[in-house]
Amino acid sequence: MDGTYSPGPAGRGIAWATAAYLVLPILIILPVALTDQRYLSLPQDGISFRHFATVLTSPEWLGSIWQSFTIAVAATILSVTAGTLCAIGCWRISRRATELVRVLMLLPLIIPSIVYAIGLYRYFGPLGLLDRFAGVVIATAGGALTLATLVAVVAVPPRLSVATAVIVYTPAGAFVQTCVYGAALSVATRVLPA
Repeated sequence: MDGTYSPGPAGRGIAWATAAYLVLPILIILPVALTDQRYLSLPQDGISFRHFATVLTSPEWLGSIWQSFTIAVAATILSVTAGTLCAIGCWRISRRATELVRVLMLLPLIIPSIVYAIGLYRYFGPLGLLDRFAGVVIATAGGALTLATLVAVVAVPPRLSVATAVIVYTPAGAFVQTCVYGAALSVATRVLPA
């Protein structure tokens, strides 16, 4: 026995049913996007690409897509950097403090989104971050920080930061090496078959 678990037919059936339950409702988006009506509905007289043409030719839509992309990139960089630093810090502090930090990092997953949003609204107002690029990036990165930290804690071995610090000789170089190795290891373990 190699320690792996192979699900039986019932387990596979439940897994496929769950995946279908989660994915199939998304498929309704395609026929609705191809509608010939001005409002959201299924196509009635034929298929039309006018909604796609509107999105791809409208400066408002293209500006919104570009803004969403830049916010996503900035929030990803911020959350991965902060999450990796938090994971490295957790490896270097006592076990009791590490458990406290892990509990605090799970709070965004436990607290309802509306409570998180109200808290951000209350604290971002006096700081002048409401309706600002930096405020949206910080709020988005805060939500992703939990996942980034959990991936860094799970994917990167604790002694890697020490090994890279010895090899690279600078803390900044060690941080970059740890991030690159952690990202590559994370992608490889999820993409490549065992």
